[in-house]
Amino acid sequence: MLTKKLNIDLDAVTFKGLSTGRARMASVITSILLYLGITGAMATAAHAIDSANLLPDGVALLCASLFLLEYILKGKSVLTRIAVLLVEIMPMSVLYRRDKRILDRGRVELERVLPQLDLETLDAYSSLNPSISSSITDKLIDICRRGDLKRWLNEPSQLASAANLMYQVYITDQFISSC
Repeated sequence: MLTKKLNIDLDAVTFKGLSTGRARMASVITSILLYLGITGAMATAAHAIDSANLLPDGVALLCASLFLLEYILKGKSVLTRIAVLLVEIMPMSVLYRRDKRILDRGRVELERVLPQLDLETLDAYSSLNPSISSSITDKLIDICRRGDLKRWLNEPSQLASAANLMYQVYITDQFISSC
């Protein structure tokens, strides 16, 4: 059996835990609402401070001048660090980083497993499972021989094709072992 010999991490290859389209849309909407909430709170606070005359007239100009001076001297500003922090904690960014880790884990597993595939076994499996096309298997074997697999898997559609191939091989192997 091919998968027992290769010891495939099926969860990594099938990108288990990858967010759904609905979850991504919810994270975008939540991020936008969070941004609008923070912006609204800052505008409300600024208006309240201005209405109550809590700050003298020149303080806002002095603060802006200090931020500009800090940026000129350091090349970055406190405002930049605050913006980076806000971007990092947005739900959209958190979901993106989690999905990237899952895809990277799957890519690493595919890079480990694909060069070890046996063409004769894949040809036999393709006769049992029509989803295992000989064109993709021949192409992958050729890419592995040339050493271009890492670059080839950087393309999302090709990563999905390779992951589907490994899943189909796993299903076929499970079918063969159950007979």
